[in-house]
Amino acid sequence: MKREYSIELLEEYENVNFYSIKMNGEELTELEIFFEKWKALLPMVKGLSEPEIVTNRLNNLMIAAYDAKKVRSSRAYRLGKVLLSPVKRIKRKLS
Repeated sequence: MKREYSIELLEEYENVNFYSIKMNGEELTELEIFFEKWKALLPMVKGLSEPEIVTNRLNNLMIAAYDAKKVRSSRAYRLGKVLLSPVKRIKRKLS
């Protein structure tokens, strides 16, 4: 079964554009159908827009990756690995 559709530009931003598919004969676009179905659980209900969510999540991931790298290169982390290595060997023998 073939269905015809169109692609609609919903929002245009500097670095990203939001598109949605609209099936011919349907009243709502696929994105609008999604929002209607999951409206209560979406972050937009809490006053956040899509670009803010994406930007905040990416910033948090970058900060977490930087912090993890910083921790792994610290003296305390390396000392802890050395001190816990005998425990790790014993654990492997027991399992």
